[in-house]
Amino acid sequence: MASSCGHDNGGSFNVKGSGLVSLGGGRLSLLSQMGNSIAGKFSHCFVSFTKTTSTSKMSFGLDTQVCGPGVMSTPLVKKEPDTFYHLTLESISIGNERLAYKSSSFEYHHVVQEGNIIIDSGTTLTLLPREFYTDLEAVLLKPINTFIRVRDDVVCFAMMPAKEVTIFGNLAQMDFLVGYDLEEGKVSFKPTDCSKHQ
Repeated sequence: MASSCGHDNGGSFNVKGSGLVSLGGGRLSLLSQMGNSIAGKFSHCFVSFTKTTSTSKMSFGLDTQVCGPGVMSTPLVKKEPDTFYHLTLESISIGNERLAYKSSSFEYHHVVQEGNIIIDSGTTLTLLPREFYTDLEAVLLKPINTFIRVRDDVVCFAMMPAKEVTIFGNLAQMDFLVGYDLEEGKVSFKPTDCSKHQ
């Protein structure tokens, strides 16, 4: 099995981090190299960065199915480049308010494009089109997985506007069991205290 190594990595790694593992669809990704032995299934449960004595979990194979009360699933969209996992973001709800997705391409075509967002466990922040980000910022009420404390006296919004690519980052995935079923073509989310997940 070939393994990836980085020597001049960029990103927001701290002293405890050592880089990234490729979980995408590329031929050199860990998943591609594991092949049929995992039946196209894996899951992860990221512990909130405030729980410093717990570790996140990752599982591979048939026992990784995310099921039970509270599970929500959405289809994976096949799209190039196939190294990414594409989803379709139609809206975000905050309380009783539903914000419909919009971007510069939406304004032109008046329809939400399939595969308009990438779910990425290796990207920290969630990146949204500026038009949609501005609407979201204006009505945001609850700081659940949307704000991060970077110092005792500084809290930052964990989303930012983006010009090209839209990404559902890993801070927004904290304390959710996220399961990928590549054979069924779906990703599932279950609210979970990841510090207690086995």
